[in-house]
Amino acid sequence: ALYGLVEGLCRQLRRQGCMSEQLRLRLTHTDHEEVSGVCTLRSATFWEVDMFPALSALFHRLFQRRVRIRAVTLKAERLGTSEEQLSLFDVQASPFRQRMQQVARALDTLRDRFGPSVVRFGRTV
Repeated sequence: ALYGLVEGLCRQLRRQGCMSEQLRLRLTHTDHEEVSGVCTLRSATFWEVDMFPALSALFHRLFQRRVRIRAVTLKAERLGTSEEQLSLFDVQASPFRQRMQQVARALDTLRDRFGPSVVRFGRTV
C-alpha cells in the first residue's frame, strides 16, 4: 500500500512538472491516535526509486504501536520546478536507477492511455 501511494504521488508530481525535497507521512490508528513524521530527501526528485527507501524507513520509525492503522496520508512538501541539475560526477546515475526511471515513464504512458490499474507492481496488489 505504501509503494502505491508513492507511485501515485510521483506520477502526479511528474505530470505537474514539480519535484519534492520533503515527504510528510501521517498514520491514523483505529483508536484515532495519529502519528506523523517528515523525511528530507537528498535532493529534490519525482522518482519512486529515490523516494521509497526514505519513506519506508520513516514508516518503520513511525509504526511503533501494535494497533491497526486506519489511514495513511502522504504529502509532498518543499516543492520546486522540475529543472534537474545534471552533475559532472553523478554518483546516483546507476544502471538500476536509470532503468527504474524508464519503467516509471513507460508506466505513466500506459496509465494515461489505458487507465490507472492497467499495470501494477507486485508490492502494490
